Amino acid sequence: MPTGKCDICGNTGEVRVCWKCGKKVCMDHFSPQDGLCSNCKGAKPMGGGGELTIPDSAKPTTVKPGDVRK
Repeated sequence: MPTGKCDICGNTGEVRVCWKCGKKVCMDHFSPQDGLCSNCKGAKPMGGGGELTIPDSAKPTTVKPGDVRK
């Protein structure tokens, strides 16, 4: 395993890399089952319930034959 300095607590030793943020963290700040550091594991999803939230401006629209866009 790679060694280095934990980006969260500063301890040196064996580190893992969080797949979400890329921080190098010690095993005290890493969740092997999730592959996440403690900061990312504790973060709540933007939607609040884990669902993907798409703003209205990004939602697809239906265009019917004969519709004219200006």
